[in-house]
Amino acid sequence: GGGDDDEEQQLDEEDQQLIEDKHKMLKRTVQARPFDQDALCELAAFCWETLGDIAEADTLYKRAVDANPFDPEAACNYAHFLRTERRDLEGAEAMYARATESNPNDVDSLTAHAEFLTEERRNVSGADALYRRAVEACPTDAGALCDYARFLVEHKKDADSAEKMLWRAVEAWPRDSSALCALAAFLRDERRDMDKAEEYFRKGAESAPHDADALCDLAHFMSDERRDIDSADLLLQAAVQSNPEDPDVLEAYAEFLKRQRRDRKGADALRLRAARIKELHDA
Repeated sequence: GGGDDDEEQQLDEEDQQLIEDKHKMLKRTVQARPFDQDALCELAAFCWETLGDIAEADTLYKRAVDANPFDPEAACNYAHFLRTERRDLEGAEAMYARATESNPNDVDSLTAHAEFLTEERRNVSGADALYRRAVEACPTDAGALCDYARFLVEHKKDADSAEKMLWRAVEAWPRDSSALCALAAFLRDERRDMDKAEEYFRKGAESAPHDADALCDLAHFMSDERRDIDSADLLLQAAVQSNPEDPDVLEAYAEFLKRQRRDRKGADALRLRAARIKELHDA
């Protein structure tokens, strides 16, 4: 009714005010520190992702790179923008190359460049060399080890080397939920060792009880592999409670309700919530 429309309009106005306030704050920070690449990149990302001002984002990313030509993070941020928004692959590749050359041991830029070569250039050998450099630069970086393991499975069909990378990640960070769940998924998909997979999915969820991704991973395992629908339902409820504003989590639970519970009404309600959150984010 009219009351609902008024309430939605009020929420829209409040959200718009929050967006305007944050934009002003970020601009003030850049005005105060015009050569701070972190401040420039943060404002650029806001203009791009929240305001949809692509031209202004491009200008700000260029300023960030020019402010510190030897900062790999600014170059990688601009590369990501050029790749995903502009689809300027040559420009993106040049920025990734600048990042990895300016700091040859920066793990994030090495893995980002490797992923670019894999997905955009189909250059498996070049990507492999960059992943190797990343795990040599920081042998205990769980993110790099897991990324390299996924690459080894998907693009080199080398499950044995991938497993070594995953065990290294878990041994270095025994309570890292992402590493634990990555190992669990490998044990499930590549080794078909369901007992070990469940053990590590559970460790992932227990290590971070409010990590919605870890809870969802365990829920999907219990549903798909164990056929334990009730346990899966409880885990997905916990995931939604942990992160009620995450549209991916809401949609995961919606899909479960539709597929396993035949609860179309509940699924539709969750999907509507997810769609509204996305609209607000994109506004």
